[in-house]
Amino acid sequence: MLCSQCNKDLPEEDFYKDSRTPGARRQGCKECSRKKNNKNYAVAHANTDARRVIARRSHLKHKYGITLEDYDALFAKQGGTCAICQGTTGHVAMKEDTLCVDHDHNTGEVRGLLCHPCNVMIGKAQDNSTILRRGAAYLDNLNRAVRA
Repeated sequence: MLCSQCNKDLPEEDFYKDSRTPGARRQGCKECSRKKNNKNYAVAHANTDARRVIARRSHLKHKYGITLEDYDALFAKQGGTCAICQGTTGHVAMKEDTLCVDHDHNTGEVRGLLCHPCNVMIGKAQDNSTILRRGAAYLDNLNRAVRA
């Protein structure tokens, strides 16, 4: 088979199968395909840090109505720690030192920054402080029973 990219005459095994047509092979050889994919990957992933910052800015603005500078100021005000547990456990999908933006789901008002576990805890309790107090009382009673 003749490669459409390097013009070399190569055996059929040197070409990937074409999934669109049963029994057919791609027009470019495996080596040319790898080179092309590596180049496309490099171009697509160039400046990933800059793209990550742009995506973060957009996410904060559209979801919470704050700028990255607002987030950074709140992060500094809280000493880089969670407003509840004072920990620094970051969001799983982001950098380790990135805290979640806690906000009121009814008003959209930003309340502070929380680590991922505390943010999930607040969400599971449906922002209901009575549930959280009952949970704390439950744990206190368990701890007293263990010590007795």
